[in-house]
Amino acid sequence: MTNSPQPEPATYDEFLNDPAFQSPDFHLTRQNRLEPEVALGWSLSLPYDLGPDRIIDGPGPAPQPKKGLKKIFGGGDEGRYRQMLSGSWEVSNGEEALKTAHELLTYAGDPGFRALRPALTDLLQLPVPQRSQHLDGLIAATREAVDPEVPDEAVAAEVRRVVGPFLLEESVRALPSQLPTDTVGWDTARALRVLWMAHGAGYISEEDAEPLVRGALDVTRQAYGSWREHADGFIVGRTQWTGLIDEGSYEYIGGMAISLNHPESPWASTPLK
Repeated sequence: MTNSPQPEPATYDEFLNDPAFQSPDFHLTRQNRLEPEVALGWSLSLPYDLGPDRIIDGPGPAPQPKKGLKKIFGGGDEGRYRQMLSGSWEVSNGEEALKTAHELLTYAGDPGFRALRPALTDLLQLPVPQRSQHLDGLIAATREAVDPEVPDEAVAAEVRRVVGPFLLEESVRALPSQLPTDTVGWDTARALRVLWMAHGAGYISEEDAEPLVRGALDVTRQAYGSWREHADGFIVGRTQWTGLIDEGSYEYIGGMAISLNHPESPWASTPLK
């Protein structure tokens, strides 16, 4: 007798709590070699590159010395990280990597989201098909509250950036119905992603990164009371940054579900606070 297929999760909460993401068949790699606070800070690089060989409580292996052309251009993961840092972040050395991560942490969060969060919270009480009817009123109310020198077009664009993803039918499955306090998680995760890649590229050492790794954990704790809220902040921040709900959205939600629920994940065993 075969098991009947399980229905796909219908909501974001169901997606995050899907038992499939807790399967021990999916192995997470932990080294357990760093001080607990530092290891927890490095785990903020989740859910990027989540896979069986991905170290989740520290940076990946540092590149080994190379000769010839490989010494110039790198190879393997080292070369891939260098290309990604250059293409996505305009980072080509350790100083630039540390500066980029520092700026992400210094300015973590989204003032526009924080300002519109109360109105957006009210909007989320409505069924998705009814939400767009209130967009013009929300833009008008925001216009009255903002400095008159800010152009009308800029006000409308900012409201649409923050609110727009929640007007999509897919938002029920791809976004939380209870908003995080801020989207700090999007910035702290990206900061750790930059540090992770910079270490893998041979640009920085663990010692170079450690103050920022600790700082990222502090910023996260100041913003959130739980790993779940951090995950929500990441998902909302990424969606508002891209302006899309696509296959990538669900991949990141799945990665966050593993990070939150898998028995080998540090988030499942160590509370944020």
